[in-house]
Amino acid sequence: PYNYGPGVIGAFGLVAVAGIALSPRIGATVDRLGAGRMVLAGALLLALAFLLVTLSGRSLAWLILAMVMLDLGNRLGLVANQARIYTLRSEARSRLNTVFIVSFFLGGSVGSAMGGYAAHHGGWLGLAAVGITLGLGAAVANTFAFREQRSTGAREGA
Repeated sequence: PYNYGPGVIGAFGLVAVAGIALSPRIGATVDRLGAGRMVLAGALLLALAFLLVTLSGRSLAWLILAMVMLDLGNRLGLVANQARIYTLRSEARSRLNTVFIVSFFLGGSVGSAMGGYAAHHGGWLGLAAVGITLGLGAAVANTFAFREQRSTGAREGA
């Protein structure tokens, strides 16, 4: 609804600078709190960001805030899941990371296609519905599919 040209729309990519700048701090937080908790936090942040997308048609400020939250939630999941990989078999890390990154980009592509379809047919609300559903789906999958052992031997996420 804002009728911006390609240059202005491209400038929205600068929002990613926040996530890039925070990556080392995110990594330290993953080390401290555990990958499972951070993946859950990232997935919930994504769902919350898409909730804000519902307001994006009314105010550019909501759109920018949602974009920052989307980038940070995505970065939380990326860094935390890579930390999980590095706890697995050391001789297979590069192969596992390759599979993870390919899956990460394929998932992003499928999510983008679903979001595009939903935005075309349902506007901001359609896009938000897909994003919220996928974010909550990731949170549920993380909660039930992954049980990690902390260095103390306690189960994480309980």
